[in-house]
This record gives sequence, C-alpha cells and structure tokens, in this order.
Amino acid sequence: MGSAKASANHILITTLILCTVGLLLVYSSTGVIAEQKYHDSFLFLKKQFLGLNLGLIAIGIIQILPFKWIGRSTLPLFIIGIALLSLTLIPGIQQKVNGASRWLSILGLRFQPIELAKFALICFLAKNLARTSCHLDELKSVVINFIPFSIIATITMFQPDFGSVFLLFTITFLMLIAANLHCRYLIVIGLSAILSSTVAILLAPYRVARILSFLDPIKEAQRGGFQIIQSYMGFKNGGLFG
Repeated sequence: MGSAKASANHILITTLILCTVGLLLVYSSTGVIAEQKYHDSFLFLKKQFLGLNLGLIAIGIIQILPFKWIGRSTLPLFIIGIALLSLTLIPGIQQKVNGASRWLSILGLRFQPIELAKFALICFLAKNLARTSCHLDELKSVVINFIPFSIIATITMFQPDFGSVFLLFTITFLMLIAANLHCRYLIVIGLSAILSSTVAILLAPYRVARILSFLDPIKEAQRGGFQIIQSYMGFKNGGLFG
C-alpha cells in the first residue's frame, strides 16, 4: 500500500513538472502572436492555465472517490465519451478547424472529445482486463477487448484524425501486452496494424505529403517541413537549452 502511494505521488509530481514546463512553452510560443492579434500576450497562457486547474480539480476528486465507484463509472464514462465524440460529426454542433471536425464548444469552453475518449478507453480496458474471465490466449477475449477501440477509432476516422487513432491503437495494444496477450495474436495484430496504417496513409494524399515532408523537410520548407526546419534552426542558434 505504501509503495503504491509513493508511486502515485511520483506520478503526480512528474505530471506537475511536465505541466509547468508546458505552461512556459505555451507562453514562449504564443506570447508575441497573442499580443499582436489580441493585445494580450498572456491570453493563451490563461486558457492553458484554466485547463490545467480543471485537470487538477478532477485529479483531486478522483483521489477521494472510493475505488469501487471508479470501477462502476467506467461504462458510463465510456458511453459519455462516445456520445461527445459522435457530436463532432453533426453539422451545426461540430467545430471545424483546418477541415477537421475534432472540436466541440460547450459553455464557451472549446475542447476535443477524443481526449475524454482516450481516458475512458484506458479505464474501460483496465477494468475488463482485470476480470478473472479474461483470457488473452483465446480469440474471443482478444476480439472483445478490441471492440471499444474499434468503436472510437471508427468515429475518429470520420473527423478525420488518423493520429489519434494510431495513438488509441498503441494504448490498446500495449495494455493487452501488459495483460499477457498470447504471442500468436500479438504478431497477427501487429502485422494487421502495419497493413491497415499503410493503406490509410496511401488513401489520403495529405498523409503521404506529411510522411514525405518528414523524410525530406528541405523540399517542403514552406509547408510540411516548416516546423522541422525551424526546430533545426532553434538548436543551431540557441543550443540544447535555447
């Protein structure tokens, strides 16, 4: 019990450090633009700080809740995540940014439902994989545990958001491996993921362009390779610590 609490504290401290660094990076990268466009260099920092505080409040609430309550809330949380994610596909409710409908705006707060869906997927899988009836050397159990990912991934691809689908698959795959996924299924799933990812990339020209710009950013200096080249310039001019 003591070691579990110590581990939780270490995770919390690490999270706070990363969040603090994130706040500094947000201000560093948006301060000038926010001043020029909105006459408030702290605008995006304030929004990020608000989101951070809401997250810390959520962490505090979860910590004081009985563990049984958290276990019972996994299915409702998953359903809510799916419902909010589905709203991004409805015209008039969805908020499109750069052609992708990944955002919702509720009470003036704009957010991506996929972030809640990721958390819901982790909780749902954790509870299901902990069941004594879950045997990952059986095809039936493997398929059942992939259904939650498949539901979220299908909706997310319609936004479209291939990056989040890839991340969701990675989360699901790693959790199954941690739960002793049988070797034969590990190989089949891994090869299937490589094949389906390749097809998804080839079917969308902009995804192919992103891959090519990553491999040769100089050729796409004003488009896909711009950020990579700027990171090179940052290291060149400022060194490792800027």
